[in-house]
Amino acid sequence: MSSLRLVASSSSRRARVIDHATFVFGSRRAAEKWLARPAIALNGRRPAELLQSAEGTLLLHDTLTRLEWGVYC
Repeated sequence: MSSLRLVASSSSRRARVIDHATFVFGSRRAAEKWLARPAIALNGRRPAELLQSAEGTLLLHDTLTRLEWGVYC
């Protein structure tokens, strides 16, 4: 049961990040492109790589919020 909860939690985190990125970039397609490409703000890591952990998704939300407010990152 706990492994099922972890999977649901992980997919829920992923969905929230994708929704946030879609809002920031204006389309799901643009959000998916951002997730797939290395990002300077993430020290060259691909955002999709960070979706596996709670800490990574928090970093992605922080980065997206900075982009949303025009803070260079």
